[in-house]
Amino acid sequence: MRSKIKVAFDSSHKEILKIGKKGEHEWETWTMAENLIRNKGFEIIILEKSPLNFSELSQYDILVIGAPQTKFSEDEILSIVEFVKKGGCLLAINEQGGDLRNNTNLSEITKNFGIEFNNDMIHDKVHNIKGYAYGPVISDFEYCSSLTFNIREFNILLGCSLTVSNEALVVARSSKDSFIKIRTPTGKWKKKDESSLPVLAIYQSLGEEGRVVTIGDPHVFSDDDVGMPLYNNKVLLNNIIDWLSEPLLTAEEKFSILSNKINKISDDLVRLKKKLGIIEIGDPVYRSGTYLPDEIVARVDKIESLIRRTDKKIEEDDIKYHKYRIRLQIWTIILSSLSIIVVILIALFVRPGL
Repeated sequence: MRSKIKVAFDSSHKEILKIGKKGEHEWETWTMAENLIRNKGFEIIILEKSPLNFSELSQYDILVIGAPQTKFSEDEILSIVEFVKKGGCLLAINEQGGDLRNNTNLSEITKNFGIEFNNDMIHDKVHNIKGYAYGPVISDFEYCSSLTFNIREFNILLGCSLTVSNEALVVARSSKDSFIKIRTPTGKWKKKDESSLPVLAIYQSLGEEGRVVTIGDPHVFSDDDVGMPLYNNKVLLNNIIDWLSEPLLTAEEKFSILSNKINKISDDLVRLKKKLGIIEIGDPVYRSGTYLPDEIVARVDKIESLIRRTDKKIEEDDIKYHKYRIRLQIWTIILSSLSIIVVILIALFVRPGL
């Protein structure tokens, strides 16, 4: 039987996020995030002493570095890199101004996996929260996987952008209406017209074990009202933790996650069916929080992709059994989607003649 997955949070470098205790401000507190992780049955460990070393890190499955305010030593950097390369998973978070403003060197760790935090702050005057340009809403996704499942948009607040090389993957970008303010060595901010910049990126080793997730904002998963309660921020954190822990799960646990996602698609279908009545009274067919057939089919494609990856990791007998169950559910959903499309088309063509 697999032992409980261990998630270690570093607090030895004056990280902004606080696990296990309340911060001075709500945006420093991660109570909701902590509960989400514990509800998965994972164990949380807080690393209060430095330096971090590989011998200690090797005892854990996932390491979270949440916006550090001091630098890592060269030995610590080597230890964390070795931790990932030998199958460990890392969630690395920075904030506005990147390493320059925060007096840290987090990029010295993440650049080993093709990702660096930029010394800037992303703004968006068109897509933002509460009219604050420094709180852009993110809805442009580049890498579709379990990380983006059930997510339409999330927000960042006072966050920096990323530089991503070919060996890493961009998951989400700021919009075409965004721009940045660069932090100068003198402490001033200089506006620069650059848009569609990476805000969420990942690295995955060829062996599909060591994994890294990077984001330039700690507020998004905090208890603040512009954090976990807003948009799909909570879903995003859930997806990140699931993706990081995926190599550590048993085949049964992986298929349980897939089954839950299929059930979510089924719920979307039920909502869509209810819309058929809305068509008859002339209300809009599409409303926020529901999904049209093409979106549902796209979600099915994502799940099939996950199944193909999972197939390589489990025994042949388990594959045959679970594939039969999952694909039967998927075909049911596809047939339901087609029937709904037909009804919608009939309603649209028949209505003008009424």
